[in-house]
Amino acid sequence: MNNKLPEKKDFETHGGDSWQPIESDCIQVNSVNNFKDEDNQESSLVRDILEYGAFGKDLTLADLKGANLAGADLGGCDLSGANLEKANLQGANLFYVNLNGTIIDCHTKLDDKWLLVWQIVNQQVDKLFLIGADLSCTYLVNAILNGANLQDTNLSDANFEGVNLESANLENANLTNTNLEGADLKNANLSNANLTNADLSYADLSGANIKGANLINADLSNANVSSANLIRAKLNGANLIRANFTDAILKGASSIETYLSGANLIRADIRGANLSNAHLDGACLISADLRSANLRNAFLDAANFTGANVENTCFGNNPGISQLLKDDLIQRGATFGRYR
Repeated sequence: MNNKLPEKKDFETHGGDSWQPIESDCIQVNSVNNFKDEDNQESSLVRDILEYGAFGKDLTLADLKGANLAGADLGGCDLSGANLEKANLQGANLFYVNLNGTIIDCHTKLDDKWLLVWQIVNQQVDKLFLIGADLSCTYLVNAILNGANLQDTNLSDANFEGVNLESANLENANLTNTNLEGADLKNANLSNANLTNADLSYADLSGANIKGANLINADLSNANVSSANLIRAKLNGANLIRANFTDAILKGASSIETYLSGANLIRADIRGANLSNAHLDGACLISADLRSANLRNAFLDAANFTGANVENTCFGNNPGISQLLKDDLIQRGATFGRYR
């Protein structure tokens, strides 16, 4: 039995502009047209998979050596530790399949996309070059992608929970509906990335470049976004409850109807941002720079504006604001309708 895994040297790229699989003496699974069909005796498990599908099944440590699973529906399966030597999975649905520890060999037939996923979860290589790769609908939980170049990559609907993307380049990447809960994105480049409906709860985005990114309806609750650059980012409808934005730059950001209840915005630069109809109840805005920001109709119950710069900040019809706070803000240069 050949249990030797493809070597790390085979996890390279060529072409310069986008990720492409390379050929080697061992990894030929990305060239499925070069194989001769081999006779294999299908087990009852294989027959069941082909007849009924295996969506979401636990196939941990399953022996599928030599199995012909071409075109099979394996979506959501746990294939961790399974033996896929000499197996044919050409055209199989491997959406959200856990390939961690899965055994393949030179004769395993895998489409390029799933070979790449197998390599990422089983071969820890620093600073991968994956520009333009398709990693949508993949299962990469706890993968290590620190320093990777994922510019223009399609990561939509993928499960990246707990993934290490520290200092990774995700500029212009498509992360729509992606699960990044608890992910490490420290100092990552997410400029102009599409994170619509993404789950970034409990993620570490400290020091990240999120300039111009689309975070509409994203979940950043309890996330660490301290010292991050969110200039002109779109945060409309996002859940930012209890997020940490200490020293973050939100200049010109659009945060209409965002939920910032209990958020930490100490010393945050929020100049010119649109926070109309936002929920800022219990938010800490100590020493924040709110000059020329729009806070009309924002919920301000128990919000702390101590030391905040509110010169030319627009308030009005703010639920939860006390007359005492209103008078104080006007005195410090804020506007409430006709009052200054």
